[in-house]
Amino acid sequence: MISSTTSSDILQSGSAGPAHRVSQVPSAEAELPCVRADDVTLVSGRINPAWVLSGEPRPRGMALVSTRDGNATTNFWECTAGRFEWHYSWDETVLILEGEVRITDAKGTVTLRAGDVAQFNAGSAYLWEVDRYVKKIAFHHRPARSGLATLFNYSHRIPALVSVLALTVFRFIRR
Repeated sequence: MISSTTSSDILQSGSAGPAHRVSQVPSAEAELPCVRADDVTLVSGRINPAWVLSGEPRPRGMALVSTRDGNATTNFWECTAGRFEWHYSWDETVLILEGEVRITDAKGTVTLRAGDVAQFNAGSAYLWEVDRYVKKIAFHHRPARSGLATLFNYSHRIPALVSVLALTVFRFIRR
């Protein structure tokens, strides 16, 4: 069974990952995460070899910006000819900038060309067929976790919260 990608896996493949601020646009206001597309240098990556079905796809990409909490990133990504599976662990919306790609799932095939937008949900998998070249901008979003998973993720903070609440109550009672 092929595992889903993580943000660091995506970075290795040249698609996404921890954001890098590249050539920020000067601003008189608060710092604005902004990147000039002409200043971006794409980094060579690789697609999980178990996912490659034919050809030798050569991906390159760069994470451009991300939200402060790391739950959303914007990335450039391009790839040369090849046929491969892609497994999504993050929601991804793409805007095709150049070239084209055929995307196939159990329900059929669609060809995405420059100007087309598509949504891939976390947990899904698609067959990508790139005849020559494709370049996209990808917007990644980490899916919301269930309430129980979120609680578990922050459970280490509960003792501190209880301490702060107890101290607040104690000070209120002493008045």
